[in-house]
Amino acid sequence: MLGCTFKEYVENFDEKLADYLEEYADNTSISFLENQKLLFGHYQNQIQNILSELIIYGEENASEVFLESNIFEGLKKIDIDSYQNILIEEKPNDIQRLYVRVGEYRSKLKVRVNFTTLKNINTSVDKIVEFLHDKYLKFQSVCSDNETKPSIDLKSEESTLENPIDPVLQKIEKYLKPYSHLLLDEDYMLLTNSLLHYFKTGNFSTLDRKIIFKKINKKEIAWALNEIYKFCTTADLSIEYITFAYEYINLFENNHLDKEKFQNTNLYKYFKSNLKPRKY
Repeated sequence: MLGCTFKEYVENFDEKLADYLEEYADNTSISFLENQKLLFGHYQNQIQNILSELIIYGEENASEVFLESNIFEGLKKIDIDSYQNILIEEKPNDIQRLYVRVGEYRSKLKVRVNFTTLKNINTSVDKIVEFLHDKYLKFQSVCSDNETKPSIDLKSEESTLENPIDPVLQKIEKYLKPYSHLLLDEDYMLLTNSLLHYFKTGNFSTLDRKIIFKKINKKEIAWALNEIYKFCTTADLSIEYITFAYEYINLFENNHLDKEKFQNTNLYKYFKSNLKPRKY
């Protein structure tokens, strides 16, 4: 439903909620809203990142401006249809493999998009996020004792709007916190910030060292990373995500990674395993 208008989303909301509740006995209205808030919050970030790159040129000229294609990678991963909807033109970059700064290359493509369409999408997603926030507060207030209480410590509606909890960071911490005792504090923060940067921008920053876990079944960490990925994007598990784990997390450094056939590697299978993690 990403890329839909606010009217379309509201009209289909009850049906989508009913389908979700029927999928699994332990699904709840609260968990549906948490997932939707996370998904649309991430989507909103991607749209606003692109808008911020174009708005400086003025509304009249913004649709004529070509941007580096890497700016759109996050949006393409979460919803390729939205990217196609705003796309006007892609063209080869005139200067390829030119260092912009250390460790970074220019994109192979430059992209021009319809600024008006982009603004309309932003208007719709803003309304949807506000709608989900209101729904969440209402469902949370009448949540029955049989439903699992949400992990978020909700404050008043006013304070929540003024100081919103980052839904991406919330999910990252939900799955990493149980393993925080296996990392130094600085490594835990490095991993958390690296994942947050990836889901906000679509790219990982280059790190100057590895993230070191104490002894643990590597499949548990792969499972946790995959759960974070599934909550933050609807795209298939990406080679960039797998590569980050391979290059910067000590548990995976001895695994083989064939980037051309990465879905056939053991590392990919670790991420896709249904291993039930231990409780710490």
